[in-house]
Amino acid sequence: MPPGLDFPPYSKPYLESRELWLPLAVRRTADDLSAPQLRDSPHHIGRRRLLVAGYASYGLLYLLIGQLQSGSLWLYPLFAGYGLFLSATEGVEKALVADLALPGERGTAFGWFNLITGLALLPASLLFGGLMQSYGAPVAFAVAAIFALLAAGLLAVMPLGRHHFGESVSAGS
Repeated sequence: MPPGLDFPPYSKPYLESRELWLPLAVRRTADDLSAPQLRDSPHHIGRRRLLVAGYASYGLLYLLIGQLQSGSLWLYPLFAGYGLFLSATEGVEKALVADLALPGERGTAFGWFNLITGLALLPASLLFGGLMQSYGAPVAFAVAAIFALLAAGLLAVMPLGRHHFGESVSAGS
């Protein structure tokens, strides 16, 4: 560490920046390898169920990652789980946007989806970083997990319309 650069007690890095490539490579590999298998999952279990399960899994992964001790080898399977989460949910979220948009306005709907997602990431990242610096990884990851679990719960109980999330109401979604 460079002289004069001292971390507050709760913000010591879990990994040095030169070590970040391996867990990120594990995440990317899990995402790439699982994407073809998960691509058809919404047709079997339903988009809504897949998103609820994905957001709940994300919350649990974040709770576990926040509890890791420096040097724990559990980081790698947890990052692989994160890659599975991405494979299971990214396409379904985009399909949801396409389902909810009027046929002639899908391009605009995707533009708004990406704009809102990007704008939401900035305050979320600032909040996470502030919590990490002030209170440490367990608190920052726990707060992120709570938001993910809340999203899963809200999505699970959200009322269905006549045709919602690419599934009919009679499909029991």
